[in-house]
Amino acid sequence: MLLHFPTLGLVLLSVGLLTSCIMIIIWRMYPHLEGPGFWVAAVVLMTLGFIPIWLEPQIGNMAIILNNFASITTPALILEGIMRFRRIGTGRNIRIPSGILYILLYMLSTMVNLGHASRRYTFNDPMIFILLVTTILVLLWKQKGWERLANGFISLTFALLATAFAIRWTLAQINPSSATDLNDRLGILIYFTLVPWAIGWTYGFVLLINIRGRQELHDAARIDALTGLHNRLWMAERLDDSVQDTDRMTCLVLFDINGFKKINDEKGHLFGDAVLRWIGSTILQNLTEDDAAIRYGGDEFLLLISYHGSQESFDRKLHAIIHAVESPTTIEGTELQVSLSYGTAHCPADGQSADVLLALADKRMYARKRPESR
Repeated sequence: MLLHFPTLGLVLLSVGLLTSCIMIIIWRMYPHLEGPGFWVAAVVLMTLGFIPIWLEPQIGNMAIILNNFASITTPALILEGIMRFRRIGTGRNIRIPSGILYILLYMLSTMVNLGHASRRYTFNDPMIFILLVTTILVLLWKQKGWERLANGFISLTFALLATAFAIRWTLAQINPSSATDLNDRLGILIYFTLVPWAIGWTYGFVLLINIRGRQELHDAARIDALTGLHNRLWMAERLDDSVQDTDRMTCLVLFDINGFKKINDEKGHLFGDAVLRWIGSTILQNLTEDDAAIRYGGDEFLLLISYHGSQESFDRKLHAIIHAVESPTTIEGTELQVSLSYGTAHCPADGQSADVLLALADKRMYARKRPESR
């Protein structure tokens, strides 16, 4: 079966234009997300890479050069987009130059073996195969929920394309025929795999962007804009479940800032907001993954601290947070050292209802307050 390259190129170009438009639209809907910009560049480059196939009778070997550049650069951009979307920042300064070097080596092989398809496939196909398999591994690494399902679907399309390249490489070793004959017989394997791959990865990432974008909007509504901590809405939805988690001991800690009204009166409310931002940031830096912090209201904060084992382990965690917040600091050029009053209530020792624990922690906090700061 012989390929009619202009017709095939036109089909792939149509697919590329459709997927490019969809990817660009969804990217502009969530411009704050890191990663989709690379996918837009990848899908546009992929589409441009289909044009030389359409024009192959007119431009000859230039079609191979341009198409090969798109073939290696597109998955490289996709992989970098995935790394950024998943916030894998390790080695970012190394990844970019390494990726460029990888592309240059691939294109060098293309130019050297331009007139011999068998040798070109022998050197180039393993490089694309490695890139595709690496992408699959990154997609599936530590995923959960809906994102795991979406990434699993995308991985299947990459696995399909990787399989096609592996088969083409194997057949090229078994029967290294003339360049034209091999291109016609084995090229069809790749080109017809490109259609489900192009549609699969673009629509899969559109789904991922939607999931992530909606989740971030959901989470943003539950974050206090001033301090970056959880707000009362998050507390209303999650506090009871978090307190009653039977996998670990939990303590609810309520604290406020002694003399905060005086800070506002003397330095102004903008300075007071800066103090609250600093406290919120300090708390976040000292929490573990199992803990939570809520801006309860005004200068009051609520900590949900999880611990295993003895009371001493909890005391160490709490005192580390209190010490960090009460340490001297400089805010907007003003030296400041705040002091806190706090009360604690443990679950299940002091109760199993969030309302009961909160009331008890509030009572204990007020009992500890210095008379002059009440």
